[in-house]
Amino acid sequence: MRFGVISTTKGLPWAAPDEVWSRFAALALERGHEVVATVDRAVHASGRLRSLQAMGLRIVVRRPFRPTKLYLLKERFFSELHAFEAFAPEVVLFNGGSILDAGHQPNLALFCSRFRGRLVFVCHGHSEEYAIPDRAGLRDFLGGTAGVVFVAEENRRTVEAQLAFALPRSWVIPNAPSFLLDDPLPWPDPSAARFACVARLDAHWKGHDVLLRALAQPGWSARDWSLDLYGRGGDESHIRELARHFGFGERVRMHGHVDDILPVWQNAHVCLLASRAESLSLAVLEAMMCGRPVVTTDVGDHRRVVEDGVTGFVAEAATAFSFGRALERAWAARERWRDIGQAAHATAVKLHAAAPAERLLQCALEAGLR
Repeated sequence: MRFGVISTTKGLPWAAPDEVWSRFAALALERGHEVVATVDRAVHASGRLRSLQAMGLRIVVRRPFRPTKLYLLKERFFSELHAFEAFAPEVVLFNGGSILDAGHQPNLALFCSRFRGRLVFVCHGHSEEYAIPDRAGLRDFLGGTAGVVFVAEENRRTVEAQLAFALPRSWVIPNAPSFLLDDPLPWPDPSAARFACVARLDAHWKGHDVLLRALAQPGWSARDWSLDLYGRGGDESHIRELARHFGFGERVRMHGHVDDILPVWQNAHVCLLASRAESLSLAVLEAMMCGRPVVTTDVGDHRRVVEDGVTGFVAEAATAFSFGRALERAWAARERWRDIGQAAHATAVKLHAAAPAERLLQCALEAGLR
């Protein structure tokens, strides 16, 4: 079968949706299917797709979208996506960071409106904080697809509640860690607590402001801890300024984007992620696979895999107060961090065994046969 993949990632070298669809593409190519992907030039320039190209993946690179009338006119008649369409995919997997992504990039929305094959929308994240500008339009769009795949059950429930509409064809295929470790990584030097946060530098959605405000609460200044932030994004300078504002000094360090996640967790004890919106964070799952406890927020399906006091700690909301309480529970249990990490690893191994790429390929094949 001929599969097409649309990645909506823009301005970043790689994002969690790219991790998911690239695993799908690898499996599809191994099984003898043809795959073409259209990606932003930043994703292409990252070099992360070279191994898939060696397997036969075809790539159509998109330049950054420009919201001008001239650009939209060009897209209608001389679109970069015409080369993608010329491949004549039977099924296209549209990978959206949220259920609204088809409308956020009008060149992609234009493609969806004229594509006559089977379109499967893969929703990699959603939140009740997202405003739906056109409920009727979104109901019509989703109802006309061959199916909608969510990576979190909570995201599906939120979308259906916002639309007051039961999606006729939908599946939940939870994220899984991108790698498998037979055993947790060795435990780091326990002399001082080392926290790490791996997330796009988007202070609002990834909750860097919540995290830093929680660590600025009374009591934390007398404790021996440090925080390493990994990621790239538009809020880098703001996060640096916020760390200075709270007087953290050398306690908070920023390292930029990293491709190899293992060294991060070789040196850190606990994963902190105070997101206001998620599906089932790959950063959380990777930390768990490495045998590290997680402190995160009750968004998406986090509470389905992070059991409070067992595999990590869950804040009721993405506020400094709630996240601070979860941090306090974690600190009080620091003598058990290694055991909690062992339990987190066991949970991550089970999720990895669920083989989400296999399930996504099966959904795509079923869509193509309808």
